Amino acid sequence: MTGTSALIPAAGQGKRFGNTDSKILAPLCGQPVICHTLRAFDECESVDSIVLVVNPHDRDAVEALVSRHHCQKVTAIIDGGAERQESVWAGLKAMPQTVQWVVIHDGARPLVTPGLIEAVLEAAEDWGAAIAAVPETDTVKRIAEGRFVSETLPRKSLMRAQTPQVFDREILLEAFEKARTEGYVGTDDASLVERMDRPVAVVEGPPDNIKVTRPEDLWIAEMLLQRRWPGP
Repeated sequence: MTGTSALIPAAGQGKRFGNTDSKILAPLCGQPVICHTLRAFDECESVDSIVLVVNPHDRDAVEALVSRHHCQKVTAIIDGGAERQESVWAGLKAMPQTVQWVVIHDGARPLVTPGLIEAVLEAAEDWGAAIAAVPETDTVKRIAEGRFVSETLPRKSLMRAQTPQVFDREILLEAFEKARTEGYVGTDDASLVERMDRPVAVVEGPPDNIKVTRPEDLWIAEMLLQRRWPGP
């Protein structure tokens, strides 16, 4: 098998976004959020194709954006499921059998860079799976009964997982099939691979690789993008 394909789940309902409009279509520095995400993958030389998984209500708008912005690497735009894991599974099934490396990245994480994609892909090529993550800077407490601190976790061993997450396609398919058989739902794609006792390498990502989840995240993302590309 050869080739690298990006799988971008962007079908979330955005309940925490607090808006009836889709967060991936929200304006960010003059363009929808999803356009910033797609641009990074278009510019990444190692990525051959993109499968975009969207909410059916957004499909017409996304198809128009992809055409208008000439996103030539997008080979499929498909409807997602009710949960993220279902959407990723649908995207995997839509990929050509020849794909070896799958790069999964949140559609609402628009500050990803081609350099970060390349770094995580390189680590995955060594280990079969790799993720971007950032060190935890806050003290993390385990809470019992929703009210009381039961444990303080060692911060030096904690990192916050981001995307991109990159996997050998066969490993990822095996992990998803096992999860589906056992009714397991993970909080990210790497967790499905971890439970098979497969190694997952970690690449330290930049703190500004944020996900747009709430309306205020758009303000932060705009500030970060303006700092990255200041005007004249």
